[in-house]
Amino acid sequence: MDKYEKALMLAQSAEGYSKEAEKMLIEAADELDDRALFALGSWALHGVGRAECSVPEATDYFQRAKDLGNGDAYYELAVLLENGAEDQSSCNKALIYYLMASMLGVEDSMFEAARMMFHQLAKLSEIEAELCEEMLRISERKGYFEDETGIG
Repeated sequence: MDKYEKALMLAQSAEGYSKEAEKMLIEAADELDDRALFALGSWALHGVGRAECSVPEATDYFQRAKDLGNGDAYYELAVLLENGAEDQSSCNKALIYYLMASMLGVEDSMFEAARMMFHQLAKLSEIEAELCEEMLRISERKGYFEDETGIG
């Protein structure tokens, strides 16, 4: 059982939060465990173990988990981007993140991506290059390529 799993068990036995569980999650996050980073982001977003929620702190944790290929982090970032969208580029980035989350197995994200495209909140034609770059980056991060050319 790794640090993340131990922290999860400890948090569950403490009805969702304990200082010791948070400490273990931070240690796991320092070792680049994307699940721990996502959990810490969720706690920050919902104010678990804090006086209030912290969207900037949550966003930071989710970004770090996303960079490691965590589909749930992509999804949460997409929601945050879409809900706070001030311009088209935010909507386009949210669509990219919903699509990436879907590719990484987050079921609800495909519906959200389709909804955005159906209502023309974001356009696939405007994000193709950036989406391809993100797909290649995560594929490389997860070790899907056999050699450095990316061709396999």
